[in-house]
Parts: sequence; structure tokens; C-alpha cells
Amino acid sequence: MPHTRPIFTPPVVLRWGFILLGITAVSLILIIASGQLDPQPIGTATASLTPGVQPIPTQSKTAQWLTLPDPGHVFTVRGTAVFTETADIRGGLRLGTSAQAFDVLISPSGYAAIRTGADELFPYQPWPHVRADENEIWVDVQEQVITVRINREWLWSGTVTFPLSQIGLVAESFVTTPTSIDWQTVTLYQPTAQN
Repeated sequence: MPHTRPIFTPPVVLRWGFILLGITAVSLILIIASGQLDPQPIGTATASLTPGVQPIPTQSKTAQWLTLPDPGHVFTVRGTAVFTETADIRGGLRLGTSAQAFDVLISPSGYAAIRTGADELFPYQPWPHVRADENEIWVDVQEQVITVRINREWLWSGTVTFPLSQIGLVAESFVTTPTSIDWQTVTLYQPTAQN
């Protein structure tokens, strides 16, 4: 009786290669899903506020400083805001002093901007990670180097040469009716040595 062989038998090395590739793919998916690769704030949460609804009068600009401790030179601040309407408004976080400010602004129409006074560091433009409802603005400060994320997606990094000793909220309205932004939380994170 003649001995028949299959036309092609994958070598053992090839089979093990596919098994290792599958294990690697599943491991990467699990690591990503667990959040291990997500950015982490600088330090631990040292203060948190629930500012609530920030009214924005008709066609105006408003700013309010929050009662958070002096953040120092190394910190993270995260603010979560819900747009109550899809009007032509902008809202965001302000860092600085009454003399100079660094503003991170987003709008319910999907735009973002970063500015210091009249200087546009990141001009007002569409940013695909801005949502029409709840958004998280995240600012990391390490001395004068700043990194901004919107909904945990990197938006901008650069330097600012003035002190960022206060944290506040800023809003602008371009509509003819009053509107508002509902600030769910603003949290300050600081390294343990700074507390």
C-alpha cells in the first residue's frame, strides 16, 4: 500500500509563530483596554471642586478664578464640562493670574483653541476629539512646559513664561440669548513632595 503524504504540512516553527502572534495580539488588546497606556496625571488629587453651572451672558466673555490652592510649578488640572446647549459658545480652563492668562477653550461644535491674551497658540479650529456634550480638558504643567489634552487626546505642548498660580474657568458667548456650561468637576493633582 503506498504511503500518502499531505500536499503541504506547515512546519512546526510556522505553527508556533502564529500561536505567539495570536497571544501577542490578545495581550496588547487587554493592555490597551485596561488603560495601562493611558496618560496619568502628575501626582495625586489634592483638591477637587464641583463648580456647577457657569452662566454665560449674551454675547460676552466671562472668567472666574476658583478657590483651589496655589498649584505650584508642577501639577495637573482636569476639568470636566457639559455643554447645556449647542450654541455658538466656548468654554474652558484658565491658568495664570489676573494680569496674564493661559486659556484652553472648546466649543460644542467641535472646535478648540489655546491662547495667552491675544496670542493664539493653537488657533480656533476643528478638533475631532471635542464632543457636543461632556468633555474633559486636561493640562499638565512642568515648570514652564505645558501639555494640553482634550478627552485624553494630545492637543498641544509648548512653553509659557509667566506664572500659572491660579486656576479658573473662562467662557465666551456669540449668541443673542444667555447660555451656560455645567462644570462637573475641576481637580488639581500635585506631586507628593509639593503637598
